[in-house]
This record gives sequence, C-alpha cells and structure tokens, in this order.
Amino acid sequence: MTYIELKKQNLIERLNAISDESLLDDIEQLLNERETVLHFSPELKENIDKALEQMRNGEIYSEEEMDKFFDKWLATDEA
Repeated sequence: MTYIELKKQNLIERLNAISDESLLDDIEQLLNERETVLHFSPELKENIDKALEQMRNGEIYSEEEMDKFFDKWLATDEA
C-alpha cells in the first residue's frame, strides 16, 4: 500500500469514528471549498489568453527590465 493509500485509509477510519455533527459539517465544507472551480469572465479569459500568447511569442520583460521601468516611473511620478 502506498503512502497516499495509507493516509486515505487512516482518514476514512478517523471520519467513521467522528460522532460530532458540527465537526463533520466543517470537514465537508473544507472539502467543498477545495473542489470549487474558478470561473473567469470572458473578458478576463481573453486577457489571460493574450498574455499567454505574448509569452509564447517572447514578448516578455526580465525582472531587471521591470525594476528599471518601475524605478523610472516612480521617479517621474514624484517629480
């Protein structure tokens, strides 16, 4: 049995031993939250797709380039 299988079996046994309904509700809520699927608006999905395409095309900036950009932008904003 793998580590994951043992862990699951242990959790199943522990769940079966719980009689506190409130605790079971909390566990169920936690599991449901983990299963939540994010839904993006069409506009956000389009922006993400554009950004991914730009990345694939090499249209990216290094961290150093962005630092210089922001340093310049902040200096201009303060003036």
